[in-house]
Amino acid sequence: MNMPKNFSRKSLLCLAILLSFITLSLAGCATKMTSQGQMVRQISPDGASKCKFLGVIEVEDSAGIGATDHWRGAMNQIRNRAAAMGGNAYVLLGDTLRDKATSGSIAAQADVYNCP
Repeated sequence: MNMPKNFSRKSLLCLAILLSFITLSLAGCATKMTSQGQMVRQISPDGASKCKFLGVIEVEDSAGIGATDHWRGAMNQIRNRAAAMGGNAYVLLGDTLRDKATSGSIAAQADVYNCP
């Protein structure tokens, strides 16, 4: 293997270990769901007709690595914020879901409800 003269195999191994550690650390940075957020469910727009509208929330998540982590983080934020507003349900507004490829994040908007 041709290596630059100023890098030894030991240096390259240390660099590889460091990069692996950083990657694994970032993967665990997605927004965590609170115990209150676990009680919030997604409903259909039709299912919201018997519920009290509480407001609209918009979230953006760029934590973690890749679209799956961003999506999970955004959905956890929606559920956590809905719970903090006194809601127990939300309707995801599909036309507001955006994958912001240039910034590496996902943004979403949802209506929050309190349902019987």
